[in-house]
Amino acid sequence: MKETNEGKKSTETENVSQKVFGEIKNKNIKPKPKWEFLLKDYFLWFLGIFSLVVGAFAFSVTVYMFENNDWDVHMDINGSFLEFALATLPYFWIVCLAAFILVARYNFQHTKKGYRRHLHLIIIGGVALSIVLGACLHSIGVGQLIDDVLSENAPFYNSLINKRKMTWIWPEKGLLAGVIISGDNYQHFWIRDFNNKDWNINGEGAFIMQRVEIKEDNKVRIIGEKLNGNNFKAHKIAPWTRGKIAPFLLKMKQGGRLEETRQRKELQNK
Repeated sequence: MKETNEGKKSTETENVSQKVFGEIKNKNIKPKPKWEFLLKDYFLWFLGIFSLVVGAFAFSVTVYMFENNDWDVHMDINGSFLEFALATLPYFWIVCLAAFILVARYNFQHTKKGYRRHLHLIIIGGVALSIVLGACLHSIGVGQLIDDVLSENAPFYNSLINKRKMTWIWPEKGLLAGVIISGDNYQHFWIRDFNNKDWNINGEGAFIMQRVEIKEDNKVRIIGEKLNGNNFKAHKIAPWTRGKIAPFLLKMKQGGRLEETRQRKELQNK
């Protein structure tokens, strides 16, 4: 009886094999070459690593924005800490970070033998790698550089993603920020706000927050009151950012600006 059952199973297996081979022969199906599978696998690995790197850049911007979110003067901007936090958190970059980590997880999971990996380990590993690399990028000012470049070149950025500059162009409410264009002491200096308007700052008796260096090209935040014309009385003066961009990155940024200025002059002369 046992031998009969085994014989039936063997016959059924042979029949299935014959049908499969018949289908392959009739439809002229050819096996894919090994290089196609390898190419797909390498491509998925590339996409996964690329997604983690982009996620790290997003994390560096998130940390930069969180660190420089005006927590020290939130009472002057919005009396409620909770409302201020909910209104100013970098949601766009947080979503970008999460999205690229999920994309990386998807790509790694679909590589050769990727299906054998535990899903939660892939996600935890992706988050950890993005955070570590992002922290390193933040330490040399990459997050600040990305934010500055987008703020200066992407019209939608300041109005939709990082509204910080828009908040500090509100002299009627006592909020003003910009780049110092002349002066070397707190008592009197000039700034150019983010709308390219010049302001004469009277800083006598103002409370100096953190380490503020009054010199050209430095950015400052000023809390006070608008006087007549373009005069502004400062009550508090604080730096615009806490960290600094690494010198080699700053040179790259300045080099880009010089090249842009040169191209504009060439267009004007034509």
